[in-house]
Amino acid sequence: MLGSTACGAFDGEYRWVETRAAPMRNAERVIIQWNVICLDIENSGAGGEELRLAQEDLARASQAASLAELSASIAHEVNQPLAAIVANSHACQRWLSAEPPNIQRAKITTERITRDANSAADVVSRIRALFRQSVKPRTARRSLAQSLKRVTSWPRRLHVPRSYGD
Repeated sequence: MLGSTACGAFDGEYRWVETRAAPMRNAERVIIQWNVICLDIENSGAGGEELRLAQEDLARASQAASLAELSASIAHEVNQPLAAIVANSHACQRWLSAEPPNIQRAKITTERITRDANSAADVVSRIRALFRQSVKPRTARRSLAQSLKRVTSWPRRLHVPRSYGD
């Protein structure tokens, strides 16, 4: 048998203890005595809380690092076509400023500008689609009533007698 309960200590304070009990039986399999050990687990909760807080901090740091990587990747994907648009617009200005203006080359360059602008728009659309897929509403698998019933059915304490005998 195993359980956790609060019990009084010699100093009058109550502590959380884990109790383990095993029956001692005679040849006829009749219980003649219970052997019980109580382990003080009062301070193990504090260590568990520190562990939980450290795990939360690590999860936040991991999320921040992932977000930084994602931001850098998005910036790179958007900057590529934008830089091409700027370069092509400068080229188009040069073709139109030449004596005589090179209209044919300027037309080709404006087509490249349009292509690169569409490429930038496609990157943004793909990013939006990615986030639409990853952000789905969570659905409750269990009703509140079912959860409360499950929690209240758990035993609150396990009462183990110190010893049985004649």
